Amino acid sequence: MKKLCGKVLVLLISVFLISVTILTSVFYATIYRKELNAEKQTGNEAIAQLSETLNELDKANQKATELFVEDYLNRLNFVNYLLRDYLLTDSRVPDQEWTQILATAEVRAIYVIDSSGVIAQTNDKQSLGLNFYEHKETADFLPLIEDREEEGYHVLLDGVAVTTGERGVYLGMNGPNGYVVQIKVDEEVQQSYQGLMSLFSYVQNIPTKSNRRLFVLDATSGELLAITRNNQKTVEMDNRLDTLLRRVGDPGIEKLDGTAYLLCAEAHGPYLVCFASDMTSIQKRVMEYTLGIAAVIFLVLLIVSVVVFYSLNRYVLRHLLQINDSVNRFIHGDANVQFPKGYTQEVAELSKNLEKLVKVIGSGAIRLSSIVDQLGVKMEAYEYCADLNQCFFSEHALEMMGMTEEEAVDIIKNVYQNDMETEGLLRGKDGRVVRSYRVRSGGVMYGFLYDITEESQTEARLRIQLQMAQGESVRDSLTGLYNRKYLRDTVVRHINEQEEPHGVLLSIDMDNFKSVNDSEGHLEGDRVLVRFAQLLNESFRASDIKARMGGDEFAVFLPNAVDMDVLRDKINRLIENSRSRLADKYQAYRLSISVGAAILNKEHADYDTLYQLADAAMYVAKQKGKNSFYINEEGNSCMRKECIHCRAVCARRAALYRGEQ
Repeated sequence: MKKLCGKVLVLLISVFLISVTILTSVFYATIYRKELNAEKQTGNEAIAQLSETLNELDKANQKATELFVEDYLNRLNFVNYLLRDYLLTDSRVPDQEWTQILATAEVRAIYVIDSSGVIAQTNDKQSLGLNFYEHKETADFLPLIEDREEEGYHVLLDGVAVTTGERGVYLGMNGPNGYVVQIKVDEEVQQSYQGLMSLFSYVQNIPTKSNRRLFVLDATSGELLAITRNNQKTVEMDNRLDTLLRRVGDPGIEKLDGTAYLLCAEAHGPYLVCFASDMTSIQKRVMEYTLGIAAVIFLVLLIVSVVVFYSLNRYVLRHLLQINDSVNRFIHGDANVQFPKGYTQEVAELSKNLEKLVKVIGSGAIRLSSIVDQLGVKMEAYEYCADLNQCFFSEHALEMMGMTEEEAVDIIKNVYQNDMETEGLLRGKDGRVVRSYRVRSGGVMYGFLYDITEESQTEARLRIQLQMAQGESVRDSLTGLYNRKYLRDTVVRHINEQEEPHGVLLSIDMDNFKSVNDSEGHLEGDRVLVRFAQLLNESFRASDIKARMGGDEFAVFLPNAVDMDVLRDKINRLIENSRSRLADKYQAYRLSISVGAAILNKEHADYDTLYQLADAAMYVAKQKGKNSFYINEEGNSCMRKECIHCRAVCARRAALYRGEQ
């Protein structure tokens, strides 16, 4: 029952832990999904706000660009006017004049290109003689040189210098005498027109948390144009442009700079506006929420589990433990047991039924006595319930058996557990002889006892008279077993009558029997021999020949082939039962038996050889430490008592001293 309490506790703990785990997992998944959706919404809102601002920036930048172009076209027109006289006469502009014109127009450089596309004059000495037809950076101005530009001028906002690779703004206009006048303006000048309204400056100044990023890419090249100031200034990822385009309208998790990020993206004209949130921060936030909720769940379920276990223990388990204790005491012989009433109707009903059952079972002895009295014969009976470990005797059964109740119960248990023959003889300490008939039904065994002392004595007297008449006896006068001569004659007859004789001969010797005689006298020694003879009768079939060979030596002949495993089990049970039956002598003198077995077959088909083999095997068992057995399967008949100094090569010595030389 304590195991039941333990199992209930384990079950409650298991349910508790599983519930905490499941609920925590559900809350984690719910909070994670909620936080992820919230972060997606935040990202989409940030992108929408930035996109709206970009629209305004585009308009403002477009207006600023128009103002810039208008202003510098006026300056270009002024430069064209200042160079007019030089160009009409194909004269070279002095260096001093170049310096003055540059300062007046506030430009970086001035180029005069002739009709062949070659820079004829310029303040930039590196570019002098450069042919526009030979460089892709200058290709945009070829229509102007060829007088194919309808407006008469051309503006290149993102130009690149051929000689230095420097970026700048280039404006060109048709001049006099087939020339084209071009000016170069630094990018910073154009950006100054836009001021704080530039995309880069606006995005850089947007405040964001450290775990979030807002950035803008060129939708065509994937170039990073702007990113919020408080973040890492790189956006490294595999197939960056394709990945971000895939996330347009479909936020998801991607690797960014080697870390998992939630990415949201939206295409805005030439730009790709993106929002990234570090998943580590989201997961940390979710874990904090979940742990807080898990702690609450844990506490609530712990309280519920404690209340449930306390209630079960107080109202159910405690009474079940008391009931179990009462049942155990009843099984061990206490008939005056009581069962608790309990707090619940079910427990009270169980106790009431168990009390009825105890009363019914406890009246077993009365029932048996009534049955025996009704039969009116010289018979007693007993009933053994193995499941309840209870044994009931009729009124005079123990008196007939000549034993105490404890001794009788031990014998009956031994008979039940070893499944002995259904019929046997019991010899009490007072010399009474009782014949026992046993019937088993499930876990119950019934025994019927008949006092045949007078019949046995009469039979013994007649047998002695018959033996005297025949001139010899076939029974041992002390134990009632067959004697040596009868065993020999029976085995010889069995061998002669069988074409292929089979059988097993057991040679049995009682270990330390002399100590019993020396300490308690020969009368007690005779009682021990009688008790052991009774065990032999119970342990073997009626067809098996049980004989006393003399002194404390016995033999049993099994007149049929026996499987080796079955033979070993049978001998083992005999040794164990002898220790149990003679437990008092075993404890006092280590009284036990050594058994040797020889197999009857074609090679050993005569009594003398068979007996010698069995006797040799018995001595092997003795040498091995007594209280054991040895089966002489190899047919060794050596009878030497000392093997350790013997140099003969034989199976007997190998069995005793394996591995020794």
